[in-house]
Amino acid sequence: MIGIVLLAALLLLSLAIYIALRRTKTSDSEELKDHQTEDFPDAVMSRYPGSDAFDAAFKKHIAPHTNRYLYTKIAGASSNNADGTSRPSIIKKCEPMELLRLEVESNNPDDPKAIAVKRVDGSQLGYLERRVATDLHRDAGEPWSWSALFMQANRHPSTDEVVGAVIVLTRSQLDPEEV
Repeated sequence: MIGIVLLAALLLLSLAIYIALRRTKTSDSEELKDHQTEDFPDAVMSRYPGSDAFDAAFKKHIAPHTNRYLYTKIAGASSNNADGTSRPSIIKKCEPMELLRLEVESNNPDDPKAIAVKRVDGSQLGYLERRVATDLHRDAGEPWSWSALFMQANRHPSTDEVVGAVIVLTRSQLDPEEV
């Protein structure tokens, strides 16, 4: 029950951040680039261009509630799903700070440690890269909870077609009552 409440709270927080980001995308995002240190002295600087607003919102609203986070690309994002749906078209629908689901696929014939990355509605974007999935499996049995947030779609420089995506994985300590 507590897990459901925590998930709902994280979803609401993500929605609030998304709304704040949408409002600041125009003129405010340019202000942040010119005004980096005064409002956000410890801003997380990711290696992805155009992500200043995301980084600032993440650092302010999400990072304080985690004990570890990492940016990672989604593997297999340019493929189709088993049901024929296009992963790139699903990625196009995602918004920054959108909460994503992580699902272990222990019956996956290619990798029994595979972790699928899905939207809340169940549509699959791809998989965690193998090295990242291995790290998450190492935490199994520990009092940690991993969450995923959509950051941005990766686009081909010439065609502007979606060829992948970047997400942020966050790890939080579970409440001892939940363990």
